[in-house]
Amino acid sequence: MTKVDRAGNPKTRCVTRIDKRGTHGYQARVYRNHKTVYTKMFSDGRFDGDAEAAYIAAIADQRQAEKRFPGGGKWDRGIRRFYLRPTRRSKTGITGVHLTQYSGRFGKSRPVAVATWTDADGDPKMQRFFWDEFGGRAGALAEAKLYRQEMVADTIRTLKARGVKIVLID
Repeated sequence: MTKVDRAGNPKTRCVTRIDKRGTHGYQARVYRNHKTVYTKMFSDGRFDGDAEAAYIAAIADQRQAEKRFPGGGKWDRGIRRFYLRPTRRSKTGITGVHLTQYSGRFGKSRPVAVATWTDADGDPKMQRFFWDEFGGRAGALAEAKLYRQEMVADTIRTLKARGVKIVLID
């Protein structure tokens, strides 16, 4: 089944409906390397108030613009990037592992280390490691780090088997 936008048109990546304060139309964008390299607005007014005509023109223009800017887009599914070095914001120093409090059904809060990753299908996943079950903060962090490394390695193996290009960013 094809996804549709609010106006009932088939969804197209990077073609967005804008309806606010006197602006009504579709904006077409082209991305390369996570940056906008082309954008153009298709106002309903230019098409005598016909939103569908503006939408069709936006899609056609975007496809032409994509040909002028070769290369994969922001959402190129043929390439998956894996970041090896943690960001400056990381409080644990481990990519994809963070510390938090978990409140269970009975409202009791327990400290936990959480490993997060994205599986081969692009779905976000997570696994909790409770401090009291792994001998404290250090044990839970070590276990979460090891588990995440195993899951990322499994994801990379699966993607390579599917023929997806893998980019490791350090």
